[in-house]
Amino acid sequence: MARGVHVPSGSVQTAFLAIHRCDEYDSPFFFDDFIEELQSVICSRYPSFSTENKWHDDEARIILSNAHADVIFCTYCGVASVSLMPRSESYLYRSEEALHHAWCEHILFRDHLESSFPGFAMRYAGSASNGESFYREVPA
Repeated sequence: MARGVHVPSGSVQTAFLAIHRCDEYDSPFFFDDFIEELQSVICSRYPSFSTENKWHDDEARIILSNAHADVIFCTYCGVASVSLMPRSESYLYRSEEALHHAWCEHILFRDHLESSFPGFAMRYAGSASNGESFYREVPA
């Protein structure tokens, strides 16, 4: 049993953010505002993304998508994961799936988010035998 923020299977890059440090964390509109800020930051660097608002699975929400990837947002106990996941529909040829995967590996998605949210960016450090996850702060 995992006790950490969900990262969708198949994600190529994931940024972790300590959102509990935000001053507005207790606001009822915090998550909507934070997702809008994420969308703005990502789209300013990668304008091919368009806004989405649909569920990826029970725990994760697709907030942006383009021809190559989906950006997936998930939270748990004040930690957010923002993952870049290549598109993988059943009708795609292997070469198209490989192109999507290569695009996701090539862009500096995680680095861009970490530099855009200094003081909030974290990296996964490991987990205990009980499934609890540990993160370390990314130096600004």
